Order: sequence, then structure tokens, then C-alpha cells
Amino acid sequence: MVAPPFPRKPEGFLDALDRWGREMKAKVEEANAKWRRSVEETNAKLKASADETNAKLKATVDENNAKLKASVEENNARWREFNERSEQAAKEAAARQKEAAEAFKNLANTRIVEGRQVCEPAPNGSPDCQAAAELMCKGKGFAIGKSADITTTRKCSARALLQRDESECRTETFVVKAACQ
Repeated sequence: MVAPPFPRKPEGFLDALDRWGREMKAKVEEANAKWRRSVEETNAKLKASADETNAKLKATVDENNAKLKASVEENNARWREFNERSEQAAKEAAARQKEAAEAFKNLANTRIVEGRQVCEPAPNGSPDCQAAAELMCKGKGFAIGKSADITTTRKCSARALLQRDESECRTETFVVKAACQ
């Protein structure tokens, strides 16, 4: 046999207040759960957006770093080339300076002598005044010489002059000054 159910008492004020409190608690807990889910979804979206932005930013930074590195390497190459050219120019200038000093030293030992030495014709027909200058300098007691001044004259026989016949005339070139050492 089953015992009959207890008769229900009519609900009083405190019972209604208790029921209302439980319902409010359930609604607050449901609202809090929805709010937590919403916050978690928003956080997940924000994290995904931040990750995407960070990836794009990292790619841009990497690209800019690569461009900067290439630019720095290009500028370094230009500076190396400039330095090499400067170094070569300095070496060439030093060599020219040494040549100039040597020439100046030789100039101190150089004397200009005067005379008259015929420039004999070279194999190509032009006058060889270098050989004439050396002969003039050696005749004055120097070892070497270079022509410093030459003169050219037209030499004709008396008969050619009287007959005005140019065929018997010839041009002669003379060294009149030589730089001797």
C-alpha cells in the first residue's frame, strides 16, 4: 500500500520569496554563462585578429629588414669600390710625384749649351736631332742630351742662287741649343 501524498500547503510569502530567489539565481547564472561565452568568442576573435596583424607586421618588418640589408650591402660595395679607386689614385699620384722629383733632380744637373750641330737625315727622311743633341753635349763633356732649340735653313749653291734653280737647294736642320746632363 502506498501512502497518500501529503497535502500541499498553500504557498506563503517566504515560500514565494524563496522561489523567486531561486529563479533569479538561475536567470543570473544563465546570463553570466551567455556573457562568458560572448567574452570568450570576442577574445578568440581579437586573438585571431592580433595574430593576423602580428604576422603581417612581421612579414613587413622582415621585408624592410631585407631591403635595408641589401641597401647597406650595396652602399658598402660602393664604398669599397670608391676606396679601391682612391687607393689606386693615391698610388698613381705617388708614382707621378716620384717621377716629378726624379725629373726635378735631373733638372738640377741639366745645363743648356749652345752650338750648331747638323741633324743628319734619319732612315725615314726626317732630321734626327736627338743624335745631333747628344753629339753636341758629348762635345761639351756631358754624357747625354736632348735638343732644346733647333733651326732650319735653306742651303743653295751660288750657281743655284744666280740661276734661281731650286733643284740644287736643300733644307738643313741644326740643333742650336741642347739640354745636357
